[in-house]
Amino acid sequence: AELPLRFSNTSLDPYLRFFEPRLSPFTNAIAGGTVRVVGELADVDHLIVDTRVEQLDLKLFDYRVSNVDPATQAARPIELTPDHHVLNVNDLRLFGDGTRLDLDGHVNLHESTIAVSASGDANLGILQGFYRDIRSSGAATLKATVDGPLAKPVFSGSAAVVNGRIRQL
Repeated sequence: AELPLRFSNTSLDPYLRFFEPRLSPFTNAIAGGTVRVVGELADVDHLIVDTRVEQLDLKLFDYRVSNVDPATQAARPIELTPDHHVLNVNDLRLFGDGTRLDLDGHVNLHESTIAVSASGDANLGILQGFYRDIRSSGAATLKATVDGPLAKPVFSGSAAVVNGRIRQL
């Protein structure tokens, strides 16, 4: 089969909550782009699924990030390329108020492992979108990695925090 699909202004958060029910109810994700599926539908090992996200808008509590570069007002497409149960994330860049984050790495779906690195500047308000019981503010310059099993990932790296505040509710 060859199935080209286009999606526009599609809410992703219900699907994200299916896989991660602890995700904050104040997190919303809207995306648009294309998905192209080629191969034998009955055999996942022989499927090619190319995904190109042209529009990504995330609202994490009251903080917004997107793939639109404020300097150029142009969206930086996000390309996700699966290869034999490994989802590769290359050159994913997110922008927001006080945020410019670059992410690279992969998620091995067959082995349930992750190896992703992040670097750049981040507004600490972004944490509120991932943790229901945290309120945060301030800025951080970071270089971090997430490695290991998806059930128990290991976080490492460094961050320089300026005027930071993290409060658990």
